Amino acid sequence: MEWSKSKTYLIIAFVITNIVLLISIYFNKYYVNDNFDKKSLINLSKLLSSKNITYDVSLNIQTRKMSPIELQYSTIKDKNTKKLTSKYINMLKIIDDVYIELNLKSDISSNDYESMMEYCEKFIKENFDEKKYKLKETYKEDKMAMLYYEELYDNMFIEQGYIKFIFSGDGDVDISIVKTKNINKVGKPIEIISNAEAISKVISQMKVGDEIQDIEIGYSRPQDWQDIDTRQIRLIPFWRIKLKDGNFLYTEAVKN
Repeated sequence: MEWSKSKTYLIIAFVITNIVLLISIYFNKYYVNDNFDKKSLINLSKLLSSKNITYDVSLNIQTRKMSPIELQYSTIKDKNTKKLTSKYINMLKIIDDVYIELNLKSDISSNDYESMMEYCEKFIKENFDEKKYKLKETYKEDKMAMLYYEELYDNMFIEQGYIKFIFSGDGDVDISIVKTKNINKVGKPIEIISNAEAISKVISQMKVGDEIQDIEIGYSRPQDWQDIDTRQIRLIPFWRIKLKDGNFLYTEAVKN
């Protein structure tokens, strides 16, 4: 009897999942096109509601134009890492010329979020331009805590530049750094999709009941891109969607 009841629940769950999936496919086929308009926005809102997905952001159909950018990775010989290297030269571990690792000591508890944040921001201010960084995410597990700061260009995130702090809880602070330099716009500005259309492109990756906390535009690179010269990296605009569970979803922002 119990097995029959469980089997019935599984069948119902399977049917509901497939209905939601079919709705997503139908939406992408008939309502996501070259002209994401007000009707598309209304249909997107209905689909989000059908999946019980809530959002704390204002969705719109506004588009804009942005240029791709090119950048280089900094090394310990560059001016923008000079403060860091002069202070910690004998403590730095360098990997492939551009990945910098540093281990420092601190008695800050990994449960004291405010003190950890002050520590990180002080480190960034003393060694880099603090206006070019912002906190992307935090993570806590047992005694370990991680704070991840990302680089900014024109107040937009650059996925390829970051400073990651890991507080172990036993007095160690492990810091990983990838710094960029010589950032320049390249080519003509290209049209970028709206934030609503960006949501429509990743909705199939969302679970029933997900909560969208934020959506922002920045720069990253498609996973299948391979630069001929790894010292010169090209990035294109990307939309990044942050969910309440801490996960991030990405979609290219360039309008096809």
